[in-house]
Amino acid sequence: MSKRSSIGGYNVIYTKSGNIDGRCQYAKAMNSGCSDTSSYFGSHPNAKHFEPSPIFEPPKPVAPISSNNCKKPENTGNTSSSKDIESLNKIYTKSGEIDKRCEYYRAIKSQVPEKVDSSKQFRQLSDTKCRSANKKGDATYDDQQRCHRIPNEVLADVYNQTDDAIVKEQLLSFACSTDNMFNSTHNEDHSRMERGFMNGEISQSDFNQKSSIMETGLKNLMNSEHKDYSSKTVATILSCMSNMSPDYKDFVANLDKRVFRDPQVKEVIDSARQ
Repeated sequence: MSKRSSIGGYNVIYTKSGNIDGRCQYAKAMNSGCSDTSSYFGSHPNAKHFEPSPIFEPPKPVAPISSNNCKKPENTGNTSSSKDIESLNKIYTKSGEIDKRCEYYRAIKSQVPEKVDSSKQFRQLSDTKCRSANKKGDATYDDQQRCHRIPNEVLADVYNQTDDAIVKEQLLSFACSTDNMFNSTHNEDHSRMERGFMNGEISQSDFNQKSSIMETGLKNLMNSEHKDYSSKTVATILSCMSNMSPDYKDFVANLDKRVFRDPQVKEVIDSARQ
């Protein structure tokens, strides 16, 4: 849940960087020179310069996300959110997460299903150019197929386990993007490795190969050129992986914390090592 803070009885909302948002009750009280906040001016000298504005505005009409509403050409790398949604007001909690009370979060939540019935449905939802960030096109040659770095079944399971709409939207955006999909002539081998991770019947060479592939997918997720994914999404994927099977837990435990150094992510890795 998003954190709500109060100082002197006033509601406080923060920007992504952790500063007090000039639109919140507390900032507006400071702008008006309210005596109840005068003792706080010294530690927040810039707060007097905030421009007051409404904390929450009525949601703006948002066009449903579907391929019919996507007007950009195929090769422009559309993101999963429509331009209408991206233009909406964003408010952050002190920890840097998008506040669930703001209109941006509510618009995202209205666009993503609460659950998917199957991994097939999840893939169908992700495999649209308006949802997917830089969607992976069809395989180049007839003997190739599009393969997932982070398995589609894993991402679908993570989707159903999280209640965070931003994480859900980012999972849909990532699953069929070029950050997670690649062309390969060895789709059957990839499927065998994915089954092995779940049923425990996997060779050391298969474990090493698939671990390397999944690690690349996670690195792409953290450093994507197509979308600003949150660290919470990475941590949520790893947390769910740790509970899926012993081999997935071993994969998470073996990740290098010098690379995966976000505090949320490191906490999940530490937990898998116990």
